[in-house]
Amino acid sequence: MHVLNLFGFALLGLSAYLLVKDQQGVATTIAKVTLAIFVPTYAGFDSIIGIGTGVLVQYANGVHVDKLVVLDPAINAFWANNVATLLAILGSVAWGFGMSMCAVAFTEPKRRPVVLVLGLIAGAVTGWGYSASMFGTLPWWMAVALIGLIGLIVARPSLPPSLLITSGILFGTTHVVPYGPLGMACFVMAVALLEFAPRKVQVLQVIPVTTS
Repeated sequence: MHVLNLFGFALLGLSAYLLVKDQQGVATTIAKVTLAIFVPTYAGFDSIIGIGTGVLVQYANGVHVDKLVVLDPAINAFWANNVATLLAILGSVAWGFGMSMCAVAFTEPKRRPVVLVLGLIAGAVTGWGYSASMFGTLPWWMAVALIGLIGLIVARPSLPPSLLITSGILFGTTHVVPYGPLGMACFVMAVALLEFAPRKVQVLQVIPVTTS
């Protein structure tokens, strides 16, 4: 699973990049930069924690019980090492902020400042939930739902930016069930709406000019 995740995270970053590659503006540029940061940092984090710890545990299963006295604290130290923690923080922040910038990029220009502020608040909720171990609690879910609702009210078009910001919170918190799958569901719905929903096309009516 963790080996497949390495390809999955890379494809996720690529899909988000392809979503905004034709957009213009500062928000789009920032989104592309954050997505470029997300892929290596989050894949690196999953490699250390998932693959690295798994290899050590597999090795520990085959040694004599006397050696577990040494291996057990070593595995725990590897699991909680500062490098993996730093990569996880960088990857999570990059994804969350990148989704907020994508939301700004797909919002009408006059409403972009409000959506940007909402995205920053979403990042604060993500940080609060993780640092205080509040994610998954009722107040945390209420905060996430409130941000999504505000996004529906202030953004135009309303649904895709709101879903992108919500994806940033959920997957930016952690990729495990239920947060990761819910975050990906929000992202997929936003992509589907932006790519396949009928777009409003301005039709210019040509008025024939007659000469007398």
